[in-house]
Amino acid sequence: MAIKLDIIEDSRNLFCDSKWWGDPDMPEDMEYPMIEGYPLTFICQIAAYDLEQFDTEGVLPHDGMFYFFAAIDELLGYDSPIRHDGPGEWPKGHAVVKYTKAVNMETFKSVILLDDEDNPISQKAQALQFSACDDGFAGFRMLGEAPEGYVNLLRIPLDPQRTLTFRIKQSDLGFGNWKKAKFYLEEA
Repeated sequence: MAIKLDIIEDSRNLFCDSKWWGDPDMPEDMEYPMIEGYPLTFICQIAAYDLEQFDTEGVLPHDGMFYFFAAIDELLGYDSPIRHDGPGEWPKGHAVVKYTKAVNMETFKSVILLDDEDNPISQKAQALQFSACDDGFAGFRMLGEAPEGYVNLLRIPLDPQRTLTFRIKQSDLGFGNWKKAKFYLEEA
């Protein structure tokens, strides 16, 4: 069974909650991912406890926090020094999955990136709600259909023709080797 993600407007402070966009709430010793001196775009953070009731096979950890980052500025219509040519697997470091086993609101901090005029550059944070869905659901989802031996960590439809997917080998997931996650731009 796959897990559907619904992105919703929410005026609450989403510190250490599951959220889309905004600023990541990370342990003090976790580094914000960069490539060629350029910060990757923070896509979302997902509190693992939000997934437990829908991850009935126990594929993912049910404690801690997942973080998803990628060099997607160009796809969002922004200027970017990082370019990608067409569909396929992106080079290592162009997308990063991070995970921490425990969430501690006293030691976590929001990592706020600023522009040259000290203005925050993140988009407004939106809340995430989760529900069960079919494995082949075409919207935003975790788990579900994946090539043999892999697990889809996060599927992001850009438009009806293009999808971004974070994927990891089942063996790497079993060992918690998040650095081995791969990122794909797929076209229908």
